[in-house]
Amino acid sequence: VALRLFASRGFGGTTTKAIADAAGVSEGIIFRHFATKDDLYAAILEERIASPDAQALLTTLQDAIASGDDARVVRETVRQFLISYRKNADFNRMILFAALEGVDLARASQRRVGTPVFALLRDYVRARQAAGVRHLLHGEAVGGCKALAGLEPGEMPVAVAAVGSGVARLLVLHRAI
Repeated sequence: VALRLFASRGFGGTTTKAIADAAGVSEGIIFRHFATKDDLYAAILEERIASPDAQALLTTLQDAIASGDDARVVRETVRQFLISYRKNADFNRMILFAALEGVDLARASQRRVGTPVFALLRDYVRARQAAGVRHLLHGEAVGGCKALAGLEPGEMPVAVAAVGSGVARLLVLHRAI
């Protein structure tokens, strides 16, 4: 219930009273389990971080990178992000909403969940560029990859969006999806 409300109203727009009403419990019950709204939000983040889906995403990308197959890395990256957004739509909306609101807990989540994934991709792009490979992607995705290779994990969402957009166009052009 709380996840759905945070996803639709944001952290600032969601009250513990609204959560309690939607769950059909008293607000006191919520505070019996969570001292603050921040604690409830953090519990949602921790549950996602510890989920098998989050670990599967990282493992799948690590396997693709270990294969040395650039096309597989691109396919799996796009595929895993699409799967994540489909399976965990409310969670992803909650995180995006929180990022727009500047919620500190969202930044902490990004560091714990996003940083390993984005650092893995950044390091892969850097290694391939160092090896002289320049054909990974085309168009705006190349700019996104260059940005991705030079950014720190906390700065990556914009670069990832550019890479994703370019990769999606490339895959559609080559009828790979």
